[in-house]
Amino acid sequence: MKTFKSSSLLLAVAASAALALDGCSSSAENPAGSENPPAEKQIQVPEASKILPQTAEVIKNATSVSMSGEITQEGQIIKVDLAGTNDGSNSKAAVSLDAGKEAAGMIDSLVGDKWISTSNASQFGDFNVGAMLKTMTSGDFEGSDSGKFTGSSLEDLAGVKAFKYTGDENAYWIAAEGEPYLLQVEGSDAKGSGSGNMSFSDWNAVSPFKAPADSETVSIPGL
Repeated sequence: MKTFKSSSLLLAVAASAALALDGCSSSAENPAGSENPPAEKQIQVPEASKILPQTAEVIKNATSVSMSGEITQEGQIIKVDLAGTNDGSNSKAAVSLDAGKEAAGMIDSLVGDKWISTSNASQFGDFNVGAMLKTMTSGDFEGSDSGKFTGSSLEDLAGVKAFKYTGDENAYWIAAEGEPYLLQVEGSDAKGSGSGNMSFSDWNAVSPFKAPADSETVSIPGL
């Protein structure tokens, strides 16, 4: 595995593992002598202008989350698996992208299965949970903008009930039960040159990551 690490970030240049949302369901047995099963409680889909600001507040106050998905930019597919704290103080990421066979072979020969250590993670951009969430939800989750969504529905998302809101460029899935956590995002830019999807799980439940030992790392000049 080829990676970059600092005290606050581990950036892995490797295939990310897909994160699955764990769903659960429950059922009630019919009371003795009852001919019909109890009716399931109807869930009403709220207006986007009401629930999206609530989700924005949940995201703002979240301590950690895991996210997984892929981004397509001008034909380049980038897979991302990122988890950690919202403030970026402790996180781990795996990123994979199409690379030339020659470049990949050179990295393998230099690194093998060790981590690549860097003292300046900022050269890779503001790549953390909080920054990614802000980029994906900026504008759409503000009360003034959330009225532009033209479609809404209640869906089953991997066994979890979710409200889906669809706009011109983006679609959001929000937990329909309990806290209105953001569960999934799909979107594209106005020019049609980029698109992406991202799934979210482990809200406020990501365990801290520990940096690898020095014996498991290697330094490369310029990084």
